Amino acid sequence: MPCNSATEQKALIRRISDETGAVRVPVSWLERSLPMALANGPPPAPGLIEVAELCGIDGLRPEPVTTDALIAALPAAEHIGSLSAQARGKLINASDDWWDCHEIVRSWFEESDHAHAVLDGRRSPRALESALWKWLETRRDFWARLIARGADVLAAADHPDAESFTATAMALVEGRDLKKIPVMADVHEQTIEAWVFDDPDVDQGDTLEEWVEQAEPEAPNPERKGELARLLKDSAITGDWIDGFLMSVTLAPKMIAPNRWLPETLGSAVASLTPDSIQRFADLILMRANDCVEQASQPAQFATALSKRSTMAMRDWAAGFSHAVADSDRPGPPSRPRRMIAL
Repeated sequence: MPCNSATEQKALIRRISDETGAVRVPVSWLERSLPMALANGPPPAPGLIEVAELCGIDGLRPEPVTTDALIAALPAAEHIGSLSAQARGKLINASDDWWDCHEIVRSWFEESDHAHAVLDGRRSPRALESALWKWLETRRDFWARLIARGADVLAAADHPDAESFTATAMALVEGRDLKKIPVMADVHEQTIEAWVFDDPDVDQGDTLEEWVEQAEPEAPNPERKGELARLLKDSAITGDWIDGFLMSVTLAPKMIAPNRWLPETLGSAVASLTPDSIQRFADLILMRANDCVEQASQPAQFATALSKRSTMAMRDWAAGFSHAVADSDRPGPPSRPRRMIAL
């Protein structure tokens, strides 16, 4: 940005620093961080070469660094690794305060087509939250690296939060439950808020529950007894097969977005559906998918639901579950009628 005077230039830099929560670091930090950024980040910003020259940095070349290596090189990593679980837990819990202390944390949320696909179609706050936690499990390395880079900056600036950032990055890599990492709870909450308020018509004062209710003003009617079975009358699959298939998708180690499995399930039943019943079939499948999410977090509820099925229904359920496991890369319908499927 062109400035008319040195005073204007200083004022601009000060404002940018205040708005971003910038900290002062030595040029030596820049010398070792830029090569890593060139290798692991997006294309460099225009003017990087000129800035590097002004800072006296010669021989700038990309240097790939893994997340594990980045964390291991942090000044506090060895010390934190020797601490007790309680002491490390205290440092991790301190991430609950980052949102108030570091401006940049307020922009930490998932904003991608894949993240939106995970959230789209969820019809209850609980289903939204559960689906997003599962998606965040696939993003551990991304967030561990981001937080480790923050720890590196803060350590170079002699900031007291450097140890908390380091401990949190280590916890992510080591597999600590995401729900027990306060900053990840912030990421989770802010991701849902960003997704909700992406709707220009939403009231900024609404709660998540209120927004979901408004977003689904014409929620589908509850499933009537035997309704899905009637829709599947001439199909090779049954409602029990679908329930098993959906439970397998729900419990998969990696998140499988509805836009992947719903078309496949629809395709297996489309021969028995009419143009008027296709939407109702999709509504019933999504409602059952949400029921699977509920059951997956309530073992007693799941056991009760399964025990109410007949022997044949249990076989169909198990066949649907096993089919999704066996064909997890591209889940699809069975190739033969249900009565020919055995456990």
